[in-house]
Amino acid sequence: MQPPHIRGWCAEILPKSYETDSMEPDYKKFCDDLLCRYSPVQIYDAITYIEMDRLHHHKVGLLNTAVQKLIDRIPKFENNQTNEMMEYAIREIGKVCQVETPLKIPDWYEACNQVFLEMDGENNALPIPFEMLSTMLCGGFYPQEMIVVAGRPGNGKTAFMLTLASHLARTHRVDFISAEMSRSQLTQRLYSMRARVDLRNIREKTCTGEEYARILKIVPEIQALNLVIDERSAPTFHQIREFMIIYPCDVLFIDYLQILSGHGKTLYERVTNLSGEVKALAKDLNIPVIIGCQLNRKTEEHAESIPRLSEMRESGAIEQDADVVLGLYHPEDPKESSKIIILKQRNGPAPAMVNVNFNRRFALFED
Repeated sequence: MQPPHIRGWCAEILPKSYETDSMEPDYKKFCDDLLCRYSPVQIYDAITYIEMDRLHHHKVGLLNTAVQKLIDRIPKFENNQTNEMMEYAIREIGKVCQVETPLKIPDWYEACNQVFLEMDGENNALPIPFEMLSTMLCGGFYPQEMIVVAGRPGNGKTAFMLTLASHLARTHRVDFISAEMSRSQLTQRLYSMRARVDLRNIREKTCTGEEYARILKIVPEIQALNLVIDERSAPTFHQIREFMIIYPCDVLFIDYLQILSGHGKTLYERVTNLSGEVKALAKDLNIPVIIGCQLNRKTEEHAESIPRLSEMRESGAIEQDADVVLGLYHPEDPKESSKIIILKQRNGPAPAMVNVNFNRRFALFED
């Protein structure tokens, strides 16, 4: 395939609305529409010309240095590492293109006074639909916290997160990154949860007249939820941040960590970097981020298969970055209640255990 005329390609990639040096480049069209059609060399050329047209003259030297790094690095990527290559390119170019803002550190006296005044105000935690768990978490989920929901496959991570999301979406803006399940599948679960209709009947389209009537009754309630679902498979963190700009929210759910795309030579490095990105996102946007995380098979090797903090799959950085880690546990005896185990909590009691009911027919957690 012949390379396109570079100026024509730049015009196609860069929307006309991006005319000033102070605005961030729009890589969405670049990533979504053009990436699969062009080679790494063309990618590097396009980024170079776009940014040189935009940058102040004093930044061109820095840009040339960044581009040289790309020239050296791009040939080292495999053909199946397109996302990793783009993450690296955007990160390096971004270091040059970002608008510089002076560091502003608040006065220490004022900072102390602000915290003291807030102590007499309302609790800013987002409430959750589990009374005992909410008490153990000091009122709910707090801004800037990374909350990890850990469990083995099939243990109800998505069900638990969707239970929380549907509750919070009544009064708050909720974004849900679903890299594993489609929007349609999550909607079916919401219908099952709220109407208390067996999920299998909904999927097989075998609902009785009475069940169909119950679903019909709660459809307006589901439609009224302030919930936005991104169903892209294996999104990068650049795409997630872009999604959050378009759909700002009060709380973000990500299902789940190990399935996201990221950079790193090994799976361990990739998950470690992703974990750091999640924590940074929570702090930057001042919102709680609830993310699912798979446990490794060691959970099944010890007595009762109770989850442990050290068993989060692929990286020990998750337990370090997380503010709260909740482990899902279902005893083998069906007469026993399911458990939510607080494996870690920076600002509250841990470990601790809370009894809940997990109804598999409705994919629903409740007190």
